[in-house]
Amino acid sequence: MLPGKHGPYVVRVNFILGTPAAPTTALDSQLYQWQDGKLAVIEEFPTFGGTDVAVYEDDRGPLVAVSNSLSADVRFRTDTVIYRFTEQD
Repeated sequence: MLPGKHGPYVVRVNFILGTPAAPTTALDSQLYQWQDGKLAVIEEFPTFGGTDVAVYEDDRGPLVAVSNSLSADVRFRTDTVIYRFTEQD
């Protein structure tokens, strides 16, 4: 969860779909914003077997770190990605 000028946001990171024999790891994860009493998807971003998300801040604002685990070809060699959170006016 991250706070924003326009209300709270929630990041959901997707892990794997399918079965152990035929997993799909290249998925879209979501950024939600609280709107009209419910969470609404406002952005999607690619993840690869996403396992964790952390929100932290530097002097320029919020950052979102996403830990990926499995590449699209199901290999354990996928980078962690850090996104700069920029709220739209």
